[in-house]
Amino acid sequence: MVPFAPSVAASLAWALAASLAAFTGALGALAAQDPPTPPALEGVSEPLLASDEKPAVAGRIPENASAGAVERWHKLLAATRGDVQAPVTSFALTFEAELREENRFNTVDATFRFLDDPEGPFLSAHFPRKDRTSMRGPEGDYLITGTGPGRQVEPMSGRQWVEDRRQLNEWVVISQNFVALTRPDGVRLVSLDARRVLPEAGGDPTAATRVDFADRDPLELPDGELAALARGLEWLEVVSPDFRLFEIQGGVRGEPVFRALLGLDPASGEVRLAVLNEDRDGTIVIESALLVIVRRTDTVRPGYRVPGGLEVRRVDPTTSPWTFEDRAGVTLWLRSGGRLNPRLVANDFKPR
Repeated sequence: MVPFAPSVAASLAWALAASLAAFTGALGALAAQDPPTPPALEGVSEPLLASDEKPAVAGRIPENASAGAVERWHKLLAATRGDVQAPVTSFALTFEAELREENRFNTVDATFRFLDDPEGPFLSAHFPRKDRTSMRGPEGDYLITGTGPGRQVEPMSGRQWVEDRRQLNEWVVISQNFVALTRPDGVRLVSLDARRVLPEAGGDPTAATRVDFADRDPLELPDGELAALARGLEWLEVVSPDFRLFEIQGGVRGEPVFRALLGLDPASGEVRLAVLNEDRDGTIVIESALLVIVRRTDTVRPGYRVPGGLEVRRVDPTTSPWTFEDRAGVTLWLRSGGRLNPRLVANDFKPR
């Protein structure tokens, strides 16, 4: 079995906080389908349209986006790129993950190597404490255990590997989110809107944890500290098919789209909070919603700025109005020594 693959980790994503923020941010999600990626679009011939009724293509900003929304989007792009311009197509990164599930707490180290190859995507996820590697490469999916003469290579084929393949799918989606959200200028934008936060409603006992907006539904957060942080951010709402979550709730016609509500640092433009969810015909699918809190931003060679510390929280189904869990299900910390765009090729993802 894959040693670390809880479905909640899917929103690393916004590392995802749309920088992903996937892969950070985004970077955690719900019980995944198998595979947990958006369904194939067989028979779908019409292009996905943006809010200006023109095709949503990578990098194009809908013409009806406000000047304020465009300004915040470019601010986010500049904050994500750091000192470099080349798009991310591969990475080698090590994370420490703190996992909470019911009454259990665990800490796991994991090193990911990922290549966004035309024949891929390809992934190697190594867990040093178990000396195990889950690999997806040009020859299929494998579990590799140990090193040297006692090394074992097992192909993940057959019914007994269904859960392992599902977990590997989750890690691939995390990695794809990370890549997508470190190059947001390649995202297909369906809509782009700036959101204005209203002051806290004085004298309202329910307002301490609620963030009210002038032009959208309020956001209920688990505690007053997060709500106070949120009120000091600049908010941008982005709808795109490229902010993939693990679970797509129910049947989907056409290409599914996802909504990212991003709270940007007013000075740097970096994402501090993100709320991610599936968007179905303009309606939030509550079961898919994720809260991503970016605790730290790091510089990764050759100069990209990415979230270095992320908390991911799922919806708390016991709350009304609905909000998120008061404790993170997954907290991810980026270790030093990683690199974006290392020289990886498909052969690096073959069991040897």
